[in-house]
Amino acid sequence: DFDGDGVQELIRVTWQTGGSDKPIRIEVFRGKELLQTLGPVMGGIQSNYALRDLDSDGRSELMIWSGLWDPRLPGEDGLKEQEYEGHSGSHRYMVATYKWIRTGFQMWDLYTTEKKYDPYPESIPERS
Repeated sequence: DFDGDGVQELIRVTWQTGGSDKPIRIEVFRGKELLQTLGPVMGGIQSNYALRDLDSDGRSELMIWSGLWDPRLPGEDGLKEQEYEGHSGSHRYMVATYKWIRTGFQMWDLYTTEKKYDPYPESIPERS
């Protein structure tokens, strides 16, 4: 129940075609009525999402994240030698948080993190 009206909304998540780079698309429904479409968004490495109450207001926020290739070489700008999830290049993760405001999700926060990405996390990506 994103808007607090006592009626549960439903989200449908689909991943677009591609290798590791699969943009994610999220549709929000109330019954059969499509309220909002987000996407395709985050066209990076293994995009994913989570619903969590991040600000303890009793309503879930929507988080979407995806890996971004980092073209810098190890040693540039303090970049360390790293490998993630079998990928040979360095990358960071972009994390977008959406909060339900009035009639739909609005982007609330956007950041990148160096934390190792897990496509099926028990915890959500945090700022590094």
